[in-house]
Amino acid sequence: MRTPRSGHRPRGRSSPGGAVPEWLATTFPRAPLFYVLSDAPLDTPGLTEVERLQTGGYWDVKLFPYRLENVNLATWSPTEVTVLADGNALLKAMKSDQQSLQKRVFLSSPPPVSNLTAMKRGSLSFDINEFRFRGEADGWSLALLPLQFSHCWKPVDPSGASHLVRANYFMTGLIFKGTVDARYKFEFGPLNSQCRKLDASMMN
Repeated sequence: MRTPRSGHRPRGRSSPGGAVPEWLATTFPRAPLFYVLSDAPLDTPGLTEVERLQTGGYWDVKLFPYRLENVNLATWSPTEVTVLADGNALLKAMKSDQQSLQKRVFLSSPPPVSNLTAMKRGSLSFDINEFRFRGEADGWSLALLPLQFSHCWKPVDPSGASHLVRANYFMTGLIFKGTVDARYKFEFGPLNSQCRKLDASMMN
């Protein structure tokens, strides 16, 4: 985490498009990134001050740790969809509507299903070059995963009933129906590099 030098505007960890802290809660779910550290007080919704620290010693500074509330642990399941093919327009829309990121998702292309319902539960775990999502929903749902989207994510079981989409510019949305236990592996190497080239071409 970064802290500003003396005389600079107080800030903690920054985010694309300035969507703080809703974007941080979506994107960085695991410790130690539950916290934002600043050298000056912050008045930002979604941040709770933990305590004020004095480092002491030669470089004596005052630090302000804040806890990031309502972190997305693959538990956010937005049901409202906005489709914007232009990346700059998408980021601008997210910035202006950042308080609704729990219920609204911004996609670069239309989703494969039209009506989404909020999932009942969802959990995410990781292994080497692999992630596993387990979830349950009454209908079609989108789980917003705190994971960078890539075309290199390939399903371990191609017959599984789940589908990945690029969500909120660079995150991963997993669309599923009913009960799902899905595993995806990151397949990239010298003989399989086209997926990353496709990723780069989409970051307009």
